[in-house]
Amino acid sequence: MLEFETMEEQRLMTSYSEHQKVLALALATVFVGSGRDTQHGNVLVTDKCPFNKAFMLYANALQDPNASPLDIVEQAKITFLHGKKKFGRAHRHSFMLENNLAHAYLQSGDFRAASAHYLSVLSYHEEVMGDESQDYFFTLLDIIHLIKAFKLNANKQNSNTPPVFSSLPSLLNKLLSVTDALVISTPESALLYREQALKAAHSHPGLMPLTRIRDLALDYARDTIRTYGKLSEAAIEARFFLGKIYFDMKAIRKALIEFVAVLDALDEILAFSHPYALASHARLVSLYERQGKSNLATRHCQAVGKLRVWDNSTNQQALHANLPNYAKVLGGTYNKSSTCDGLICLSFDISSLGYTENISVISSTKPALNELVINAFSTWRFAPKYENGAPVVARQQQIQINIPN
Repeated sequence: MLEFETMEEQRLMTSYSEHQKVLALALATVFVGSGRDTQHGNVLVTDKCPFNKAFMLYANALQDPNASPLDIVEQAKITFLHGKKKFGRAHRHSFMLENNLAHAYLQSGDFRAASAHYLSVLSYHEEVMGDESQDYFFTLLDIIHLIKAFKLNANKQNSNTPPVFSSLPSLLNKLLSVTDALVISTPESALLYREQALKAAHSHPGLMPLTRIRDLALDYARDTIRTYGKLSEAAIEARFFLGKIYFDMKAIRKALIEFVAVLDALDEILAFSHPYALASHARLVSLYERQGKSNLATRHCQAVGKLRVWDNSTNQQALHANLPNYAKVLGGTYNKSSTCDGLICLSFDISSLGYTENISVISSTKPALNELVINAFSTWRFAPKYENGAPVVARQQQIQINIPN
């Protein structure tokens, strides 16, 4: 995955987290009113009811920049326990509070606890409200976001894998089925449902048929353009996701159309760079190279270099990479999923046009493959380095090529 796509996923997760906080705070007006301490900006803790007091403290913790994730978990837990006593174990409000607790656990990094509480809420919706309700849809999204957060977590190796992982394909299938039902029953909210389902399905590649995700993306893009216009931010995002899906499907011509449309729209309405512009340029490099149109790819190599700050301490990512045909040398035993059996480290320059030049071997555990790797690497494309607004040669770059079994 390209680094700017990872950054975009992190941005989406942050946006989701802020959305959850807003929802939790909105419940304060439902449960305990909207009184505020004008001096401190916090919810007033004046109600004698244990639940009301607990929820006010929970709301305060959400707004307190000094409150740790564990502080919020503790307040959410106390609020949930008092809420069950006040409303009853099977009351809808109790499960709303449990959803808050699940999200608090998610933010603290306790993915197993978050998973257990989210699944409890999901079961409640299935049994009480049916599996085609709006609440069921958003609880499914919560669980899918939980899994994505776990994957993005830097310390996931130190966390126990939530049991819900094994059911992710069925959860995604349910989400798309519920989306279809909700679009029919509440067409006024069709864009919201399709947008959220599309992002959730696309964030877990390989678990859903691409044709099904493509159909959802086509519907979303069509409706977004019709509702908001082709230059709207929503339409640009919709076409960007559609382009990514075509890219994954290797539908080169259709992917080209979408990414070019994204860049044209962004050029028309924005005076600054946008994450979708960066990712679209990167995809277009690979798409044009696949068509043998290196001259067209060059423009987009340079655009990425201009948009992205060069970091000399970080190895550059290829915008287009051809893997060597190892099978010719390894007697047909090459398998893309094989584990690494060797390493070849290369030194190279990146030209001002993004081509690889002056390639040499620094070290190799597979000397017989050196020439094969160098020949393939000579076709790779990178973003050039920019100095004083102009592309220049980036010298003595290094890369490690893993050789499969």
